[in-house]
Amino acid sequence: MSEVPLGALISGGIDSSSIAALLQAQSSERLHTFNIGFERAGYDETRYAELAARHIGTQHHQIVFRQADFDRYPEVMARLEEPQCSATALPIYLLYEACRRAGLTVVLTGEGSDELLGGYHWFRGDAHAQRLLWLPRPVRQLAAAAPLPISDAARSVLREGGPDAIARYALWHAVGEADELLSSDVLHADGLMENWHAAFAGRLTARDAFRQFQYLEARTRLVDFINFEVDRMSMAHSIEARVPFLDHELWECVAGLPSAALMNGSQPKGLLRAAMGEYLPPEILARRKWGLAAPYADWLRRPRLPDWAEDALSDSALRDTGYFKAEAVKRLRVEHQSGRRNHARLLMGVLSTQVWHNQFVAPLSIPRP
Repeated sequence: MSEVPLGALISGGIDSSSIAALLQAQSSERLHTFNIGFERAGYDETRYAELAARHIGTQHHQIVFRQADFDRYPEVMARLEEPQCSATALPIYLLYEACRRAGLTVVLTGEGSDELLGGYHWFRGDAHAQRLLWLPRPVRQLAAAAPLPISDAARSVLREGGPDAIARYALWHAVGEADELLSSDVLHADGLMENWHAAFAGRLTARDAFRQFQYLEARTRLVDFINFEVDRMSMAHSIEARVPFLDHELWECVAGLPSAALMNGSQPKGLLRAAMGEYLPPEILARRKWGLAAPYADWLRRPRLPDWAEDALSDSALRDTGYFKAEAVKRLRVEHQSGRRNHARLLMGVLSTQVWHNQFVAPLSIPRP
């Protein structure tokens, strides 16, 4: 219920499309929906967003993310106030900016479905990996080194995973080897991962690994990344973002279902696909998950980044902040720019931290006499 202009984000995936379809079905007026496309085809979902909008019957608005929009990253960080190893905040920021320009003040969005229904690839990936964890570690290490069509995270779980769900969850989300990049001061400052593990060790009461992952997801990544990003980027434009999939009664209902009901079938979120059969076209119902991402890997391969980014990644700036080894960052940049390795997440984490430091830490520093 809303007494102010109302809209919804729609990516062309089943989550946001479901919210928009159910909202439009209950509305006497055409709903405003918004999607962001990308110049690079591998990131663009425009075709599916337009297909869903036409089928639902909304008044659709399309904006395009361009490489030049990365220049707005310091502006986004000023609202985000926290470093990240990604750049998804940028397109989300632009989406809510477009919503505000259209006169909206409340926007519904599809976050929360993957956490609720086990839609992320690591839910199913971990279920597959557990079938192999009984093998001796040397055998698993050989298998992880084989040219299998699996992600780097899956290789890490296969190589190093064990019965501890917290440790496996950390492996699925690890960005890189900390000791090769972080300065010695940071590495020895605090046992962060050990503290993180201890905080949840006594709380995983469920024996089911799926439910354990769901618990960890809901109390870490969902609140500290997904919801945090949506809240900061929407409120930056005075937009109230509402997230129907996080309704507590819905979570209580799904919690009472057996895990097999959520993990059954060839595609994740089978229950949602079945429920939305009469609302969405077959192309949307059958789509595989395609999460929002910004093409920052390509942007980081440019021969020269904008001055603000080059300054933040300079040897002198890295030494001044003291978080990272300057020589390691330089090596990562060379390998990434040459195309030999993809260090996009590590480099974005470094750049994000440097920009964050310049905006929030450096101004607090007391000049030495």
